[in-house]
Amino acid sequence: MDQGAGDLEPNLWIIQPQEVVLATVGDTVFLNCTVHGNGPSGPIRWFLGTGLSREAIYNFEGISQPNVTAARASNSDFSILLQGVSTEHAGTYYCVKFQRKPPRQYLSGQGTMLRVKGKTGGLGATGGVREMVHKELFTMSHTSQLFSASMALHSCLLCLECFLLFYGKLLFVLQDPA
Repeated sequence: MDQGAGDLEPNLWIIQPQEVVLATVGDTVFLNCTVHGNGPSGPIRWFLGTGLSREAIYNFEGISQPNVTAARASNSDFSILLQGVSTEHAGTYYCVKFQRKPPRQYLSGQGTMLRVKGKTGGLGATGGVREMVHKELFTMSHTSQLFSASMALHSCLLCLECFLLFYGKLLFVLQDPA
């Protein structure tokens, strides 16, 4: 029996473990994306937004916005760094796999929302930051259970980095008299 492309289940997973990333104007932001499995030949690209109005942010074939660099730790890591973020960078970022022939979008990650606050603005309610830390830790530990031990270690290190980042911001909020 001949199967069409629409009949095949994808054997590829795009994992964006960060649902929300909090930043302050001027920060460097890490957006995580790992790709596992086998898919068609073609590039991975990052976009801000969806649909016809989406903005190309990074293409692992060398084209990118001036403030964006790859942060690859392995062949399956398609994470990026956004340097010197501003409020204009706020929005949802998608890690997307394309196929070459025929050229089209193949699969997208679920997206990571970037929230950017001004340097004088607060980080919001303390409870929201605590909830964010808990959700990030749960998401990353849950993701690590799905894959190999080396991926679990990578996720664990990212989890620790995220925890320290959010914990530092949480302490700042708790000590801020405003």
